[in-house]
Amino acid sequence: MSPSIAKKCRALTYDLTINAPTIGRCISTQDHKWVPGTVSTAIVGADDSAYVFRRNEGGPDAWGEAAKITAADGSTWSFGESVSISGDTVIVGARGDDENGTASGAAYVFQRDQGGANAWDQVAKITADDGDASDSFGVSVSISGDTVVVGAYRDSDNGLYLGSGYIFQRDYGGPDSWGQVAKITASDGAEEDQFGWSVSISDETVVICSNPPFDLDLGWGSAYVFRRDHGWANTWGQVAKITASDGERGDEFGASASISDDTAVVGAPASDILGRDSGAVTVISPYEYRSSASAPRRVSPRPDP
Repeated sequence: MSPSIAKKCRALTYDLTINAPTIGRCISTQDHKWVPGTVSTAIVGADDSAYVFRRNEGGPDAWGEAAKITAADGSTWSFGESVSISGDTVIVGARGDDENGTASGAAYVFQRDQGGANAWDQVAKITADDGDASDSFGVSVSISGDTVVVGAYRDSDNGLYLGSGYIFQRDYGGPDSWGQVAKITASDGAEEDQFGWSVSISDETVVICSNPPFDLDLGWGSAYVFRRDHGWANTWGQVAKITASDGERGDEFGASASISDDTAVVGAPASDILGRDSGAVTVISPYEYRSSASAPRRVSPRPDP
């Protein structure tokens, strides 16, 4: 999102803070269908809902609220903590949902024009095939085209809070269904890694990050890159593990991640590179996760003048 649009979104949501004090927990944007690079739709998460804003809604260059999204089954705890949009489809995470046990988690899929023109109605609820209590499935979500990735950072099937990521495909298992096609774990996963803390997908490539707790001295976080059909057909194979070359314990590297085409960025909000918790972003180029050489570029905020 460009700085100018980010400012517009912040100004836009200000009037909603009385009724939705935590709006802005997460944001996902969608480019205009015919004007690449021009954002036309923004999805903004809150504590128990998500809001759809559209450019020119209410006037030229205005950003107006087009819809409020809520779960059809009334799930509210953490619904809206993670959101993502691709085309006319939105996915909203709810890591506190109790479908498969307390805080097992879920993700909800909404489609534009379902239930009427410009309406955003729920078309599916997604849960892990092996979901269990405390998995926190839905802590992170991302969608690209007909494919969704969901993080479950407290999944403990292979070790306490080792974490995992799940891949779902539209029409897998039947028309208009969203079926699970893969469960992803890190090749070197260990207990308390919290793999799945952040996820992002672009076409055939997925980035899933681990973000171990600072107080356990378990590491500095990592980003793992997976590709469809890597290894053999219809699988998602790991092609790289990325860490910050100048990272330190407590940086929270992997707390956020995003990928577009072949370039990924990974956030480290607690990095002290320019002062305590000034934060930094690591930019990962295609070369760095397609070869054995890995020297991702660190980007930090400009220091105050």
